[in-house]
Amino acid sequence: MPFYIVLSRNVFFTEDDEIRPETLELIERVKGTDIFIAIMSRKLGTYKGLVDQLLGDGHQVMFTDRNNWYKDQGVNRKQILFVGAVKQDMWIAANNKALLINPLWLDNVEDEIEEYGFALESPSQLIECIEILTLEPVAFVNEKISPKSKLIAISNANKYYKLTPKNNEMIYKYTGILKYNKDLHLYALYFHYLTLIINNDDFDNIDYWMTFPSSSGKNENAIYSIAKNTRYLFKNRYKDEILIRHTPAQKSTSIDSAKRIEQGAGRHFNTLNLNPNYKGKLSGKRIVVLDDFVTNGSSFESARNLLEEQGVKEIIFLAIGTFKKLYQYEVYELQGNVFQEGYSYECRKAKFLNFNYDDSALAVTEKIYDILNSHK
Repeated sequence: MPFYIVLSRNVFFTEDDEIRPETLELIERVKGTDIFIAIMSRKLGTYKGLVDQLLGDGHQVMFTDRNNWYKDQGVNRKQILFVGAVKQDMWIAANNKALLINPLWLDNVEDEIEEYGFALESPSQLIECIEILTLEPVAFVNEKISPKSKLIAISNANKYYKLTPKNNEMIYKYTGILKYNKDLHLYALYFHYLTLIINNDDFDNIDYWMTFPSSSGKNENAIYSIAKNTRYLFKNRYKDEILIRHTPAQKSTSIDSAKRIEQGAGRHFNTLNLNPNYKGKLSGKRIVVLDDFVTNGSSFESARNLLEEQGVKEIIFLAIGTFKKLYQYEVYELQGNVFQEGYSYECRKAKFLNFNYDDSALAVTEKIYDILNSHK
């Protein structure tokens, strides 16, 4: 399947109408591949002549205007990646629901690109991301939890689960990103995540993309950044989180495994409530709740009970990784106003769910390892 990197004029050329060194690097890197470079501008005649003059005959640069050109070419928006520098580029990418890249190799990118574009440091990273994005979209777990909810886990997080050294290395990298804010390979994790959501029709009509709040309640982690970029990609205008951590909670990693199972979802209700801004707005909605890792499911179960009580149509719990533990399904009776702290809760039912795992997802993770190491 071909892939198209669309560069705005300011990304392709310098102010003196010279082709940027990074653009030349991109053009060289895509030779002999199914990745094509296109320049986007209102003055295509002028820049086509300039490119022909600078690159000579036989170059593979395409030319496109700022309209929905890809529809006329039979190109799916999922095959396009915009690299922009000015706010008009952001609007074009948003209107086409296409990925927008913030090129950190430029020093004159406008604020809108910095805010909404996914930052990449170099053309080499850009090529790596495209190679990841074209991998087979496979989830390690895709299972029903209740009639209105299901769990999708993109990858394995358990290094003791019959893994190769490459899998273990990727678990180490992803854990560093999600738990310790080491963003060196955030781009690899993000595009691994994108392989799944942009190739799955279930995600095309989501009303709210939300995160499960961290134990501190602060929205300063990689998961929040991923959710923010996803909202932009799907033109989802709702930015306020649905779930609010009104009081810091004890970190899951500091609680004994048996104690976590005993406490279940109940340990979250004392510190968690729904955002009052969504009161009366959740019934019939489709919601994604994004989190880093799922162990026994207590975080997701607290969210599921709160949201299903509000009459949501469907909840997709989306985790980057799973530790391959038994999922503890729990049904709670909630009393009081769940849009503020102080409501009461009582567990009425609990049982363990044993999921199936798709080991072909492990091969995808290995391929990402190979991609990251092939460009060194």
